[in-house]
Amino acid sequence: MLSAGWEFYMLNPLDKDIKQTTQDIYLEMYNRAYTHFIQDLCIPEPNDLLINTGDDDNTFLFYISCVGDLDIINLEESYEFKFLKSKFFEKKYSKIKKDITLYYTGYNIKVNRIYKEGSNYFIELIK
Repeated sequence: MLSAGWEFYMLNPLDKDIKQTTQDIYLEMYNRAYTHFIQDLCIPEPNDLLINTGDDDNTFLFYISCVGDLDIINLEESYEFKFLKSKFFEKKYSKIKKDITLYYTGYNIKVNRIYKEGSNYFIELIK
């Protein structure tokens, strides 16, 4: 249907074959960005950084800068929407903590806390 220079497409809401490719692509890229972000937060072989000295707990602060372009999760793809680390921290804090705790528990490392100072986030790991 053409009206005042605009073309409208009428969809049958009962049709089961309606595809929303834009939403599907967004969800795929969102999940890919989240997975990439979590992988960046998981240090390979973290026990090499956290050597238990005996009496005291060994603490390591993982620093994540979310200033300017450092906030963008680089997927190395030409997708027009940019996913931000800071938004994931704000909106998915509990899931992020659960996911990285699961990872670090396998190395006998505790995720003590995640906190924000200014535009930076810190993850405190304790051995």
